Amino acid sequence: HDAANTASVTSHQTASANRYYNETFCTGTKLTNAPFATGSAGTGADPHQICTVAQLYAIDDQAGYLTANYKLARDIDLASGPGIPIGTSSSSFSGTLDGQLHALKNLNVSAASTTYRGLFASVTTPGIVKNLILDSVNVRGGQILGPVAGYVSGTINRVGVIGPSMVFPTTASWDASGGLVGYLYKPGVIEESYVENGMTVTSPSSNQAGGIA
Repeated sequence: HDAANTASVTSHQTASANRYYNETFCTGTKLTNAPFATGSAGTGADPHQICTVAQLYAIDDQAGYLTANYKLARDIDLASGPGIPIGTSSSSFSGTLDGQLHALKNLNVSAASTTYRGLFASVTTPGIVKNLILDSVNVRGGQILGPVAGYVSGTINRVGVIGPSMVFPTTASWDASGGLVGYLYKPGVIEESYVENGMTVTSPSSNQAGGIA
C-alpha cells in the first residue's frame, strides 16, 4: 500500500538473472563465527558478512547493529529461523543490507498480534535493502505485512520476491499488504524490483493489497 504521493515505486525484471549465485566464501570458521562471519567494522567500506541464519538475525541483537552495513555471502535457508522480523516498529533497520543477488529462502514470520511483519519489521531512511531475492515467503501478522518489511520509508532496490503469501488474523478490522512491502511512506522508494508467481492474501476485512506495495 503506497501511503503518500511522494513515495516512489518502479518495477523491473532483470534482478532474477543471477538467481542463486553462489560463492565459496562461507567455509570453515566463517560458519561458526559470531555475531557475524568476519570481524568487520560494519561500515560501507567494510560491511559485516553473513553466512548463516544466526548471523542474519544477529542484526537484531544490539541497537547499533540496526544501523550497520551488511552483505549476504551466500544463499541462506531460513526454515530454521526464529519466525520473527528483524527489528520492531520502534527499532527499525536503517543500515544497508546488500544481498549480492543471493536468495533468502523459506522465510516464515508469524505473530497474530504484532503489526509490522516481514523479514524486517520496518526499514526507515536512510535504510537500504538491495540486490536480494526472497524465495517462498509466508507472513502472518496483525495489520501491516510485507515480505521485505511491513513499513518502509527507506529504499528497496533490485529486490525480487517469489510466491509471497500473507495471512491476517480473523480479528483484523483493517490491514495493508504488498508483494514487497506492506506500507510505503515518504520518502520511501522501491526501484527495479518485482514479484514473481503472484501474491496470495488471506484477510477477513477490507484489505488494502498492492502487487508491490
